[in-house]
Amino acid sequence: MLLQLQQLGEINVLKNSIYIFLATCSCFPGAISKCPSNIFEQQIPQFQIIAAAKTGSTSLYSYLCQHLSIECLAKKKETNLLRNRRIVPQNEKGRMRALNKYLKDGFRDSLPSQSPFVTFEASIHYYHHKIARDNLHSLLPCSKLIWILRNPLPRALSEYLHQAVKSKSYPSFEELLWAELSAIKRCRKDGDLQLDEGFDNGLFKCLAKFKLRKFMLSTAFYGYFINAWIQRFPREQHFFINYEDYRRDPQRTVENICVFLGLNPPPMLNFTWEYNKANTRDGVAKRKRAAIALSSSMRAALLNEIPPHINKIYEIIKYDYNWAVDSLV
Repeated sequence: MLLQLQQLGEINVLKNSIYIFLATCSCFPGAISKCPSNIFEQQIPQFQIIAAAKTGSTSLYSYLCQHLSIECLAKKKETNLLRNRRIVPQNEKGRMRALNKYLKDGFRDSLPSQSPFVTFEASIHYYHHKIARDNLHSLLPCSKLIWILRNPLPRALSEYLHQAVKSKSYPSFEELLWAELSAIKRCRKDGDLQLDEGFDNGLFKCLAKFKLRKFMLSTAFYGYFINAWIQRFPREQHFFINYEDYRRDPQRTVENICVFLGLNPPPMLNFTWEYNKANTRDGVAKRKRAAIALSSSMRAALLNEIPPHINKIYEIIKYDYNWAVDSLV
């Protein structure tokens, strides 16, 4: 394989460089019948964190970077390179060229090491981008995908506070919720959530017509997106994390991820919670959060519109997180 790559003239194979690992496995469509059981034999990056904003991906990224077999070589946590344009390689040489460009643009060379390693990135916008899914499958179909799933309402509140602290004239939380809930109700088809249509489902096409200021709740209707990704990546390549369990016990969460990836257990980790603070240090977000309360009519609307979408998530991942859909925490 290494000779083949060198003959293609597109891969810069350097000693102690991440590109050397391109020679260990041919993971392109049509090139293999199944993915290697040993993650170290896969092409890098071997896995991706797939998550919406405000689900703890920044902290998880830092925790995983403390593992001895994980090198965080991405030039930044979110390269976003796979969603910029569609990659449609016509042949093996084209795939190699596209993969080399992705690695060159998004990842640093590794330090000298005698031990095999894995690396990854965590671009939060990949999960809802069809182009990102298709590009990753074209380049790295053996990729393992780690999802962080958070209850829609508290996730929406976190994102709201992240934005609201930046503007004195930002709409109220309940105002934005009512706008989206009204749109969801008008777009909903009785008994048919169109999960099999993935990214092309009618709900999101309909919601787009309302030109909502923020997609706060529907961002966490993960079932549509999970189903779309499973259409390209087999179910066994996905690992799902409940945000509440992860926040409660990050050490155990990382240990479970290591089992999924086939890595040795992690050391005792430094669990300093990291996040994109926006303008929170002066207490603005805390004061805004303390002032937010849901009316009884809002709670009723949430309990009416949200559970069908949540239940579909549970159905797909085959686990019930028992989220309280009208709870802000």
